[in-house]
Amino acid sequence: MIRPVATLPRSEQERLRATDDIDVAPTPSGASWLEGMPVWFKVVEVLLVLAVPLLAFVGARELLNTTAGTFTSLPGPGEPGWRALVDPSPVSAIAETFEGRVTGVTLVTQAGADVDGGAVVLVSADLLLDDGRTLADLAPADAIAEVGRQLRLGFGATYVLDIADWRAVVQDREYQLDNPDPIPAGPSNPEIPVGDVTIDADTVAAFLGVADPEADSRSLVFRRRQWWEAVLADPPSTDHPLAVVLARVGTASQRVDDLPVETVDDHLKLLPGAAEQLVNEVVPLPRGSVPGDRTVIRVVDRTGQIDTSAVAVALGRRGYEVSEIANASVFDQGPTEIVVPAGVSVDALRGLAAELGAATVSPDPVEESAGDTVVLLVGSDIDLD
Repeated sequence: MIRPVATLPRSEQERLRATDDIDVAPTPSGASWLEGMPVWFKVVEVLLVLAVPLLAFVGARELLNTTAGTFTSLPGPGEPGWRALVDPSPVSAIAETFEGRVTGVTLVTQAGADVDGGAVVLVSADLLLDDGRTLADLAPADAIAEVGRQLRLGFGATYVLDIADWRAVVQDREYQLDNPDPIPAGPSNPEIPVGDVTIDADTVAAFLGVADPEADSRSLVFRRRQWWEAVLADPPSTDHPLAVVLARVGTASQRVDDLPVETVDDHLKLLPGAAEQLVNEVVPLPRGSVPGDRTVIRVVDRTGQIDTSAVAVALGRRGYEVSEIANASVFDQGPTEIVVPAGVSVDALRGLAAELGAATVSPDPVEESAGDTVVLLVGSDIDLD
């Protein structure tokens, strides 16, 4: 291919012709390029040449000392210094509503974000608050927050389901259920007779939330349990986020539990010990609803031989919040120890120390513990049974 050459402007041609008449003295063979240069210029050039190795040394030292940036090679799970953050077990909280009023709160727990199985926990709208009100007296979001507060449990996702929202979740799915008492027709629902009934998106809110004053107070409990067992057995196949969660849970489990309560003046009061035990069973790795709800522990393998994931789950089953699993920076054969920071009571960890066969110690240079995070240094002598 021939590329055309652009013609120079006349003024540029005249300038070039003028330079043809300038004589340039040739440089003598072997003469230094510095000869004839000013002294100050020679000094600057020499200083720049000398500065090159010094600048290279300083740059290398800063590169080695930096803590920013992305490493191209990270320690593996079996190597000293490896660490990984622990994600809490997913828990979705649902406020069931009918005509704007909270009729119940349901928790859907998952074994893990990418693990099938889990459970459903039913919380009655009659659950008593400290001020004498019940969940039914609260706005949906506040009812969910109150359940989290009483259980010391954080939620990854929250939903408020009224008739329109149920349509998005269930769509055209229908469930054959047994209704223990009649539900009269109302502005938002048709009449639902006693006996075998078909419940769909348009009738589920009334089925879960309308109680006959003359009927047994346990009828709502019976209806809610039926509904959620049926949904887990045959989850709706929609792309709604809650439907996706229900499909993951129902694939491996149809467990439905009622939150443990006792009756106090016709209302229901939480049984803290039994409720905590249930949460520990269905939420492998809990997190608190707010900071400080649960003791936070960082698990560090000091031997290079410990299954830190199993240790994390064992702690979660005991109600602790695990923030991280890691390997010590240097492996040793030291014993299992609990490093307790100043912001946490040592007495609160003595029970765990006895269970694990660990010594309780204060923070020391072995593994620094910042803030309120407890460090469990796991030795080969740990006892998880």
